[in-house]
Amino acid sequence: MGGRGAPRGRWASGVAAVLAVAGFVAGPAAAAPREWPNGSIPVAMADNLAQGPELVGGRIAWLDYKSSCTGGCNSAIDDYTETKRYSLRVMGSRRKPRVLYTTGNSDGSVGGGTGGFTGRIGFGLSGSFLAISATEDFESRDVSTFDVRLAAGARPRPPGQADLATLLDCTYGGFSGRNGAFALSGALLAYDSTPCREGEGARARLTFRNLQSGRSRLERLSPGSEIRDLAAAGDFAAAAVYPNAEPQVEQPSEGPEYLVSVFRQGQPGPLATVPVGRSRPSIDQQRDGRVALCTEDRQLATFSPASPTLRRLGSCNGAVSIARDRLVFRSLPTGGLHVIDLAGRRGTIAQLGRVGTLGLDFDGRRVAYGMVRCRGGAAILATTVTTRGRGRPFVKCPVHIRSRGRLTVRRDGRTSFALGCPRGCDGFFELLRAGETLEFGLVNSRPGRSEVPVRLGSYGRRALAGGRNLRAKLRVVVNDRDGRRRAAVRTLALTR
Repeated sequence: MGGRGAPRGRWASGVAAVLAVAGFVAGPAAAAPREWPNGSIPVAMADNLAQGPELVGGRIAWLDYKSSCTGGCNSAIDDYTETKRYSLRVMGSRRKPRVLYTTGNSDGSVGGGTGGFTGRIGFGLSGSFLAISATEDFESRDVSTFDVRLAAGARPRPPGQADLATLLDCTYGGFSGRNGAFALSGALLAYDSTPCREGEGARARLTFRNLQSGRSRLERLSPGSEIRDLAAAGDFAAAAVYPNAEPQVEQPSEGPEYLVSVFRQGQPGPLATVPVGRSRPSIDQQRDGRVALCTEDRQLATFSPASPTLRRLGSCNGAVSIARDRLVFRSLPTGGLHVIDLAGRRGTIAQLGRVGTLGLDFDGRRVAYGMVRCRGGAAILATTVTTRGRGRPFVKCPVHIRSRGRLTVRRDGRTSFALGCPRGCDGFFELLRAGETLEFGLVNSRPGRSEVPVRLGSYGRRALAGGRNLRAKLRVVVNDRDGRRRAAVRTLALTR
């Protein structure tokens, strides 16, 4: 275990939800294809998984959000304002999830929205403290604000430990922008504290703060460098640093190598700094300081402060998590979830195929990860490293238009069509006539048959004026679990 929110001690009282090995034993194997990998148990469903899951003591925590919009969240047609409410959720907790952060602007991903929130939300959770980071785009700068609180149900707040003042981390049109990197382990908070200044040559700064005592230590990095990722476990922290973000380069092979440095609380300077190649790494750390990394060019590797030589262990895809000298990662091309030790001995935890995954954590015995659902959002799954993965889950999310012939439209423009989604579906529909859009809307259906409401706009209602029938093409597009899209099309007659 390690990285963001590495636990120390117990968190929050409530219903015991210890993920013991016996608790992961699945029932009889379902006939393939199935929704979840054999041996993995869905323990919760997330509306929109923003970060996590993370193993915290005997529980699983994750950051979720719910959206509400004015204008129906239809940025392709109308201006809209989207509100996202982020909540920390803990499996088995009886406490009502508390909204930790709210955004009130458009997500800015497509045209038509108002406002300009393009940020990212992150959390770190330990036995005593909860850290929240919000990274927002502000006048071409990524500005990160940090709020550190005492976790609910923990011991009383130490003297003088009110919520920390806002900590700022920003850059002026940098190579890829600061990402609000921070990591929390016990009372140790490591965060990118680079000041907001323009121009080249600004020195990146890394701050280590003991939340218990209030003491801080500052490490200054080389001019022009950027901190791209942070991890922490025990008394150690690790930073992935791009040593020279100016000038920008067209190809990663033309730039300098990334460096990963290991620090220890109370000791000045890095204990070790290792070049890891020109591809950006995602890092994690275990309690003795050992670092695991998976680079964007899919190299899996590890090193320790005592032996600062990069040891390559194979290929990987995405996040990696390390604990007790074992690494859990996702591989290519099979998409399996695997575990490997320092000697290179490898085992398969689950066969995932091409199904998209979201987040991963490992504490040396238990594994928690998120997996994309057909109806959108994610399922939080749990398993152990003793599981022998067999039987891939299904990838495709079938969709069928059940309505045939005609749709009757009321005077106010309202109608509906029948949709069949055996595994649920998430996507959009559009009614087309001669290449023009009569109506557009979102689809989010439970498994089985459902009625999707439609309300024609003024153009569609005028076309139906005078009792005339109108032939239109109904197109429904949904997302498969590997990120690809699937479409169903049918021509229908719209009548009064």
